[in-house]
Amino acid sequence: MEMITQACKVDIILTDYCMPEMSGYDLLALVKGNKGMKDIPVVMMSSENVPQRIRSCLAIGAEEFILKPLRLGDVMKLRNYIRPLAPVPKTNSKRKVPSDRLPEKGSERQPHLTGVAEKGSERQPHLTGVAVA
Repeated sequence: MEMITQACKVDIILTDYCMPEMSGYDLLALVKGNKGMKDIPVVMMSSENVPQRIRSCLAIGAEEFILKPLRLGDVMKLRNYIRPLAPVPKTNSKRKVPSDRLPEKGSERQPHLTGVAEKGSERQPHLTGVAVA
């Protein structure tokens, strides 16, 4: 995994919980335990609504846990984790960044704190797509 972060800048890791070689929880634990990757936001997804699994992933650092099938709103939330392209510094250079590649005004990457409770209380998981009775 260290080679991945050295080869390119990763904005977000989007992973399914159920995978053939390891669980999404195990991948999340590896990412959060790696000093070069621990700050990369990890978003988990699964078609299985298992509240304990969701709470466990959020407790060790997942930003979100999204239930499949994904909805447009779920996908739009992922944009919060992607760094905008830096504009080219103003110099005498003729090179310009195409306007469609510039970040939208106010779209700077903001940490997504959904589900984080006030200081002194337990973190409340954000259960996207989970119906609570």
